[in-house]
Amino acid sequence: LGAAYASKGDMEAAAEQFEKAVSLEPDYAEAYRNLGLALQHLGRLEEARDVLLKGIQLMTGAAENPSGKDQPIAKLLH
Repeated sequence: LGAAYASKGDMEAAAEQFEKAVSLEPDYAEAYRNLGLALQHLGRLEEARDVLLKGIQLMTGAAENPSGKDQPIAKLLH
């Protein structure tokens, strides 16, 4: 649903839906990516940075792999 709002340019509604997705599935990195990009479009840059970093940590397996060498960060940002 968040992607549908984003595609129509309603980034506020998109961010709300992505926030719900993150709360329902806190280990789903793609939800953090989408939320971070929506927040960026809304000019909420500090929040966007924090959310994107959380997504990167999830994608790189930061808990098991602090260096993140096994997963490219670019994958999260595409």
